[in-house]
Amino acid sequence: RLGVELVVVAPGSRSTPVAAALARAHLRDGGALLPRTMVHHDERGACFAAVGFARSTGRPAAVLTTSGTAVPNCLPGAVEASQAKLPLLLLTADRAPEARTNGANQAIPSQSVIFAPYSRYSVELPCPTADLPLSYPLAELGRAFQAASDPANPGPAHLNLMFRENLAPDPGPARGEWRRGPAAS
Repeated sequence: RLGVELVVVAPGSRSTPVAAALARAHLRDGGALLPRTMVHHDERGACFAAVGFARSTGRPAAVLTTSGTAVPNCLPGAVEASQAKLPLLLLTADRAPEARTNGANQAIPSQSVIFAPYSRYSVELPCPTADLPLSYPLAELGRAFQAASDPANPGPAHLNLMFRENLAPDPGPARGEWRRGPAAS
């Protein structure tokens, strides 16, 4: 819809809602109107793949990462995109505010501002709820796209996407329960 032609996904539990939505949309629509999706298992490499796409095409690409220590791995690519004036969307999944400062694994308090010195636009979106109209995150995505692809000053734009739950299997260790399987011999 906006013109993003590539989304590079560095998979992780917290970012699964967005990755799953992309996958479902591709299955439903055959991907005709959707960006291509590339999976890259290293966040730094994922970000540089998106930067390389932007450099070679002049079009913005997006990179999707999970929360916590995955996010700073995108900083070198964000700096490169900023310095070279390349359009880039950084989509980072994050924990809910109450889970950031209580010692939770994969939580860093500065995640929402880590790209601030280099981004043309940065916003933190609240956790999805039934009361949050879909128009709000879509409008913010539009603003980020416009900032990233501004002809006068293209560069990275950052959307920090909060989620209360990850999408680990249920039951499972992330839910405090271990699966019980056949006894090991």
